[in-house]
Amino acid sequence: MHIIGGLYRGYRLQMPKGTRTRPTASRLRESLFNICQNFIEGVHILDLFAGSGAVGFEALSRGAAFATFVESDREAFNCIKKNASHLKVESRCQFLYGDVFTMLKKLAREQLSYEMIYADPPYGSSLKDERAGLLFSTEVISWVDSHHILTSEGSLFIEEDARFTPQPPLLTTLNLRSSRRYGQSLLQHYISQK
Repeated sequence: MHIIGGLYRGYRLQMPKGTRTRPTASRLRESLFNICQNFIEGVHILDLFAGSGAVGFEALSRGAAFATFVESDREAFNCIKKNASHLKVESRCQFLYGDVFTMLKKLAREQLSYEMIYADPPYGSSLKDERAGLLFSTEVISWVDSHHILTSEGSLFIEEDARFTPQPPLLTTLNLRSSRRYGQSLLQHYISQK
């Protein structure tokens, strides 16, 4: 997998072995950054269920100021750190190893906020229960909606299985801006109206 645009375009990212992580497809990443091309410059991005860190590194390549990566798989987490080292961007990164919801609580306690959050919960053949990814997505949307981790007018992107659209409870601060299908994946874009 390569970075597809910006300063580090063409850099080949190290990927974790096996099927426990599922990389975000290049087509979906390209579309994601077409959506946010007018506001990526200078943002702080939170990359949840980060895998190899492809989305966070793509954001840094395209002008984001800082990326926080959250990953619970040890091999994937090590790949993120190696990729940051090879790109020489460690000073623009924060690496958090552990459960996503535990780390979200930690970031909220520290009163950190982000202009962009990307969440790619596990789904598909790597899960015993394919609907489990839907539960992760719904929990992330609900959690971000009820906490101050996303800035006003900030963007939350959720990648999920296109077969199962999340049904979060009534949202108070997030509005669904768009929902796009790419093969077996669905990319939903929420805007914060805090």
